[in-house]
Amino acid sequence: MNTDNESLSNKRKPRTDGAQARARILDVALRLFVEKGFNGTSVRDIAQAADVNVASIAYYFGDKAGLYRTVLFEPLHGKGEGKDILPPDVTDLEFKTALSRYMELYLTPLGQGKAALQSVRLRLREVFEPTGMLDDEDATRKLMQRRLVDLLALELGVCPPDVEIERLAYSIWALIVHAYIGHDEMQQTTPALFDVPNAVETWITRLTAFALAMVEAERMRRGMTPSNVN
Repeated sequence: MNTDNESLSNKRKPRTDGAQARARILDVALRLFVEKGFNGTSVRDIAQAADVNVASIAYYFGDKAGLYRTVLFEPLHGKGEGKDILPPDVTDLEFKTALSRYMELYLTPLGQGKAALQSVRLRLREVFEPTGMLDDEDATRKLMQRRLVDLLALELGVCPPDVEIERLAYSIWALIVHAYIGHDEMQQTTPALFDVPNAVETWITRLTAFALAMVEAERMRRGMTPSNVN
C-alpha cells in the first residue's frame, strides 16, 4: 500500500489559514510535479515545502491524484474541471486566419500568469510521462494536430497528407512548445519578449508569420508556385 495514501486516510483537521494554505499547496505542488513528475513527487514532499501537514492535503484535495488533477485543470479552467474547447473545423477559413486561430488557441495561456504557464508545462510533461489523467484532453490535442495536418495538406494540395506534411505540422507545433519550454530563459535574457503590453498577441502574430514562412518553404521545396499570402 502506498504510504502517501495511508497517510492521507488519517485525516485530521487542517490548518486554519484556509484559502492561503490551499493556494500554497497548489503553488508548491505545481512546481514539484513539473520538476519531478507525478511518480517522483510524494505528498510528504509537497506538505513539507508548503509548510502544511499531510492532513491538509487530504482535506482540500482527497489524495495525491486529486491534487494532481487540480493543478492540471484549475490554473486554466478555474475550479470546475473543464476541457479545452475544440474550435470548429477551420479548413473552410482563409489559410492565414486558420493558422492564427491555431496559434491563439495554444498561446493564450502565456498571458494568464505563472500558474497557467506551469500547468501547460505539466501537460507537456504528460506527453512523455502519461498518467492517464488527461486522456480526454489528449484525444482533443491529437484531433487538433490532425486538423493542422489536414489544413496544411489542403493548402499545399497534397491529399492524402504525406510524411513531409506530417513533419511540417510537428515543426509548427514545435514553435508553440518552445514558447513554453524556453519561456523563463527568454524572459531573463530578453525581457521585452514578454514584459510588454500585448506580448501574447505579438507572439501569436509572429509565430503565425513564421509558420506561413515554413509552409512557403515546403511549397518551394515541392516546386510549386509561390503563394501570395503575406
